[in-house]
Amino acid sequence: MREGGLYEMPKPYDDAMKKLVGGNPQDFLSWVLREAIYTQRLPYELHPESIYADGLIEAVLDGERILAHFEFQSSYDLRIGERLLEYNVLASRQYDYVTVYSYVIYLKDCGNVPQSPFIRESRRGKEIVRFHYDIIELHKITAEEIQETELVGLLPLLPLTKDGASTGCSRANRITMDRLCLSYKSHEARSTLAQKEVRYVRRFLA
Repeated sequence: MREGGLYEMPKPYDDAMKKLVGGNPQDFLSWVLREAIYTQRLPYELHPESIYADGLIEAVLDGERILAHFEFQSSYDLRIGERLLEYNVLASRQYDYVTVYSYVIYLKDCGNVPQSPFIRESRRGKEIVRFHYDIIELHKITAEEIQETELVGLLPLLPLTKDGASTGCSRANRITMDRLCLSYKSHEARSTLAQKEVRYVRRFLA
């Protein structure tokens, strides 16, 4: 998550979003790649440039090892396509040239953001690069859409949705959160992971 370039200091929400993805990798995978199965979370740093991604997850999709890369934005960035392309290439090269799926998640309304695919052409109009990535603008998504995924790890994003700040919605968020946490099958899951998520989400919804 960089506001103007690849090497700026992390913003306050960087750590929060990194922890959110790192603590709920399967939920984020299921959100964007429904059939992907989480295998491991990878280091954020991409060598040799010492560029840090917000989230980098290894998974298996249709029997193939893949990576899912997440970047969070809270402001407009004209060069987001180029940055995602750079992250994508570095991640693929660092991990044996596997396929990397790239996602940018806008935490706020950033206006008319650059759209996928990112295309680079020569002055003569010859297409040099065409890079596809996925865009998620939380302010365009309703809280209900997030709730319907039944992915507990996404609940901290509810206040950032289209109607997530409303009083009625916040109340519904708490009800949904409790219902989802009760859906954990094992007692151990309810007493550890679920309770941890409840405390985390309530801090966001307070």
